[in-house]
Amino acid sequence: LEQTNALPAERVYYVALGEGVSADNVRKYDLTRPMPAVQTVVQLAVLIAMYMGCSPIYLLGLDHDWLAHGGTALNFYSKEDPKDQPAGNLPGWQYHSMMEAVLTMWKVYELQRLMAEQAGIRIVNCTRGGFLDVFERGNYEETAHRLRDRAGGCVGCDGRGTPVPPGHQGG
Repeated sequence: LEQTNALPAERVYYVALGEGVSADNVRKYDLTRPMPAVQTVVQLAVLIAMYMGCSPIYLLGLDHDWLAHGGTALNFYSKEDPKDQPAGNLPGWQYHSMMEAVLTMWKVYELQRLMAEQAGIRIVNCTRGGFLDVFERGNYEETAHRLRDRAGGCVGCDGRGTPVPPGHQGG
């Protein structure tokens, strides 16, 4: 970041990640100290949301179903057609390596669920379908309507129309 000046230095923060992923590391999350390793930006975002005191934390778009769709590496915003994807595994990955990576990813999510439970934080996966079964499941449409109604018609706003961070209580 320093070389590219992608962000002003005063807006750059670092998190020390790398502790092992195990139930022995379940403790109060503190981003000012070394934290258990993560494998995805979502897992880092969950840690940040917990550190900020957000509850509930809603997860969207986490299908995590790569192992069931060998050769397909599409996102919700992809313009590619799955039929045009090559058969087989994701480029550069052997299936065995993919299984190990997903298992480690699940262990991180399970650790985060334990951390959240100890702190009384709810994490709700509102993704339709998908394989991520570690967290409580919620319905996206029902959740969005409930949040909109509670916020006075503006999802992401308090009752006075003031934006609030996702997961925080509105007015």
